Amino acid sequence: MRRVRHFFCLAAAAAVLTARAQEWRNQTPAPKLLVRLVAVENDGGDAVRAGASEKLADILPLLRDNLRFRNYRLIFSRKLTLREGAVAELPGGLRMVLYEVRGTEFRVRVGRDRDRLIEARMRLRRGKPVILGGLPADGPGTLLLVLLLPPVPP
Repeated sequence: MRRVRHFFCLAAAAAVLTARAQEWRNQTPAPKLLVRLVAVENDGGDAVRAGASEKLADILPLLRDNLRFRNYRLIFSRKLTLREGAVAELPGGLRMVLYEVRGTEFRVRVGRDRDRLIEARMRLRRGKPVILGGLPADGPGTLLLVLLLPPVPP
């Protein structure tokens, strides 16, 4: 009888701890992912369209140091909760879906209609952008998808 009582006490304690862990998991907010779609091209002069330069200021040096385009124009910007099944509807009929999300590690799929254009697995670090590129643009140039977990404010 004593063993049965100990078993039930241990089972009750495990159930309480599991419930507490689930509560904690639900209270911890998922990080926000900053999603930006940038059009790049070599036509025209060296310029960043008015209004877009502010929103690209944090990544423009990275883009210019790694990619040899003359123009960088912000097309789309949105914060997206980094969670399983999160979707961003992008201009030009593009759609981005996050899956297999585990913390800051996840898979991303970008497509148009039924065509998969990009599929990648990544692990983001705060303040370190990831550039996914080569998406077809409606006009001249190419589209880049820039993903960033913003740094945690002090």
